[in-house]
Amino acid sequence: MKQYRFLVPTVDNDGQPFAAADFAWLQDELVVRFGGWSCDGVVEGAWRAEDGAVYSDRSRRYVVVSDAARAEVFGFLAEVRDRFRQLALYVEEPATAVTFL
Repeated sequence: MKQYRFLVPTVDNDGQPFAAADFAWLQDELVVRFGGWSCDGVVEGAWRAEDGAVYSDRSRRYVVVSDAARAEVFGFLAEVRDRFRQLALYVEEPATAVTFL
């Protein structure tokens, strides 16, 4: 199994908070698709887009563990990116395996 971490902003690019229903959808889907999730806090950061624009975000960092194919995990994360109207979604894909004892 592999662990994936990804960031989901708490507000859209106009500064409007995402609805609780958006996060409920995400968390429900994480349980259905991956069997569970963890949120290890809110983080802050910034990134520069290809056009030079700089975006600052406060984001929730989610963690899932899956033995699904990488393409399946990334396909779902593309849905998340689109649902939260993002240009990009930060994803960590560690090379180490995760084992539950």
